[in-house]
Amino acid sequence: MKNKWIRRGIRLVKSRFEHIDKESEEKLKKIEAEFPHVLSTSETLKAIIEHHITISRFGDAEFDICNQENLKDPYQRPNDKLSKRLKEILLVREDGFLACIPPFNAPNNNIKNYYGRLSFWELYWLQKYEKIGPLLSVYWG
Repeated sequence: MKNKWIRRGIRLVKSRFEHIDKESEEKLKKIEAEFPHVLSTSETLKAIIEHHITISRFGDAEFDICNQENLKDPYQRPNDKLSKRLKEILLVREDGFLACIPPFNAPNNNIKNYYGRLSFWELYWLQKYEKIGPLLSVYWG
């Protein structure tokens, strides 16, 4: 009987997060529409092998460091010099170098239903794209 009530409580809590408001849904659609093209893992590996390129991988932690939103990170304290350098690296457009960023909503390397029906990356971009988007503008157009 106790497990039944626990499962019912979990379903109730999860259902509160199943839907996002229309404004957030529209914002996500806009972000996805303007998000830069991201090579797949296979395409990236092919470029590394065939063209001997150097890569730099950016994930949520690196973006958080760029914007000094890593105050509670136990591994890397906020640092102006590091933030500036990561932004410089992200903006490099040179032959033989590729800054690798996660796709808008990666089919792999992503947690589905992280927040209701939103994946980890959908929630991340929804919350932080206003600050990160300008860093990715070099990849538009």
